[in-house]
Amino acid sequence: MTRESVFVRLLHAAAYAAACAIFAAPLGPESTTVAAGLGGFTGSLLGAFASESRLRSRVLALGVVAGGALAALSDGIFRGTYVVADALGPELALAAGDALIFFFLAAGGVFTLRSLGRRHRAIGVLEISVAGLAVAELFAVHRGGAINRPFELADHVLSMGGDPADVFVAVGAAGALIVAILLLRASKLRRGLFHLLAAFLLLGALGSLFPFFEIPIPDVAQTGVGLRNDGKPERGEGEPKDQEQLDFDNQGGRNNEPAPVAVVVFHDDYQPTSGIYFFRQASLSHWNGSRLVHAAEGLDDDVADGFPHPVLEVKAPSSVRGRREVVTSVGMLAEHFRPFGLDAPVRFEAETNPDPRRFRRTYRVASRVLELSDVELLGARAGDPSWDEATRRHYLEAPDDPRYRALAERIVRELLPPDLRDEPLAQVRAITTWLEREGVYSTNVSLPVTDGEPTAAFLFGDLVGYCVHFSHAAALLFRSIGLPSRVATGYAIAEQARRGGSALLLTDAFAHAWAEVYLEGVGWLVADVQPINSLDPPPPLPDADLTRLLGELRRGEARDEILGEDPPSKLPSLHELFTGISTAALSALGLALLFLYGWKAYRRLSGRGDPTRVYRAQLDALAELGYRRRRGETPEAFARRLEAVLPSLGPLTDAHLASAFGGKRRLDGEAIDALARRLREELARDKHPLRRAVAIIDPFSWLGSR
Repeated sequence: MTRESVFVRLLHAAAYAAACAIFAAPLGPESTTVAAGLGGFTGSLLGAFASESRLRSRVLALGVVAGGALAALSDGIFRGTYVVADALGPELALAAGDALIFFFLAAGGVFTLRSLGRRHRAIGVLEISVAGLAVAELFAVHRGGAINRPFELADHVLSMGGDPADVFVAVGAAGALIVAILLLRASKLRRGLFHLLAAFLLLGALGSLFPFFEIPIPDVAQTGVGLRNDGKPERGEGEPKDQEQLDFDNQGGRNNEPAPVAVVVFHDDYQPTSGIYFFRQASLSHWNGSRLVHAAEGLDDDVADGFPHPVLEVKAPSSVRGRREVVTSVGMLAEHFRPFGLDAPVRFEAETNPDPRRFRRTYRVASRVLELSDVELLGARAGDPSWDEATRRHYLEAPDDPRYRALAERIVRELLPPDLRDEPLAQVRAITTWLEREGVYSTNVSLPVTDGEPTAAFLFGDLVGYCVHFSHAAALLFRSIGLPSRVATGYAIAEQARRGGSALLLTDAFAHAWAEVYLEGVGWLVADVQPINSLDPPPPLPDADLTRLLGELRRGEARDEILGEDPPSKLPSLHELFTGISTAALSALGLALLFLYGWKAYRRLSGRGDPTRVYRAQLDALAELGYRRRRGETPEAFARRLEAVLPSLGPLTDAHLASAFGGKRRLDGEAIDALARRLREELARDKHPLRRAVAIIDPFSWLGSR
């Protein structure tokens, strides 16, 4: 086992102290964090010494047991007796007891890891894992795109105008540096310093590049709605590769936390009559014999076919009655195939991105939202008189299956009074109500498809499915009784998710598909199905604090200054931080090189005629060319070893020893300088000029002379 230098031992102890402190930080007050750090430092040093002792490894493994026993003893003394509480007071006694528990647990665990890790390389993997888990545990609440957590850190950073993501990267770099330190196995100070400097420079280089890369978002769940590339496998050769096609067979369900995909900022107050905000991204109206897919060009011209550059206008609803304009700004946190907008978007306009690393795209949307109630919509006829016969057939095309029409007519007959059975809006509400009452919502569905028509398998089967199934069933039932319809995809989220604010955060959990029916003078009307019965729990509403924060970032707002208070101090960005550190490091390196070159020149040029100083200067010259005394080798033995190549070294060594120890055969200054000149000539003959030039440039060469 290689003996470690004191420097490496101290580095390991500091790394363990940091890891233990990070692990303990979320678990208790500052006193326990400090105690855990001290315990890690102590355990690391004791473990390093114990690893070189004659104790068996099985004995060293008991260190963690001993730490646990001492922690339990401390708990019993400080919490289980009245003596300590009476002497220190209950508050101080509890704090001291907690601190000792953390100290002994950290010391015992680190002692075992450090001592066994030095003896057995396999345990070293466990050392690194513990350090990595400590950092990961600290930021576990940051998962799912929650950049506002942990609150203790994120709130402080945000109050200073900083970006929590930059701090998280810096802490991650510190964690990587801790792991690099734990990997150090250098036995010499110089090599340990070199490895540490290399790790620091590598992390610094990577950190300085971070501002130029986009912030990654969490994995987005497979929703089956086709709003973005959510990990669906490519289809086989020869099959269509429409990535926006809806998925009728989603056996995965939802296993991960909802991931933020976009934030919407309202410029106008708007409360939908249904209580749900619908953001339409795409529409599917062409019946291909199996399902509804995207229509050919010229149809569904109220849907954007791409992102605005800089402005994109789409067809507005045919009526202005009961509609008003609502403007929103969207910041996409994940890539989408096309832009989405509230209800009926009519104009998309690109906006300056306030945070290009976080937002993939930013744009403004003007929408014509419907504010009429169902009572006010009664009497509106289905379809648009301006449509030609081909367009009308397109929105009425349905499967050649009489069961659809029979079911739709039965629903209308059973749920509506006679005077409303011919009313298009009443027919729409009757069909959606029946589907809501009879269907069961579940995202874990695998349907046996008959004749390539999955909607029939759902509608005339057990009626268990998710939004894709319900929206198709509703649209095809509408078409079977002469109501022009289509399926729209996008996001649907409850109004209370705004919580009275102007920002609304969309997560992948709110990806949705719904049916739409065209009414004369109204345009496309949302006909969504919300099943009463569900096998899945409802998705959680987005975090209010995260919604507010992302809304502020989308608006490009900084923290407002409060009248009468000092303005908040500005926290440097990660780029500014690494630039400052790099500048300071380069300045320090320049000063260090200047000192090394200056001291090297002083040692080489000072003391002409002085035997000891001349001898030292020649030893420096020899060292930079690779001639160094071995450990334990005397000056005389060193001169004899090089006598064949450098015969002048022997007389110069004798002159130095005579001067240092008072010998009788002392040479004058001119003789000493002459020996030095002859030695330099011998070196010039022995080494190539290029090798000597490189040696002169090396500022560290004199450090190896002895």
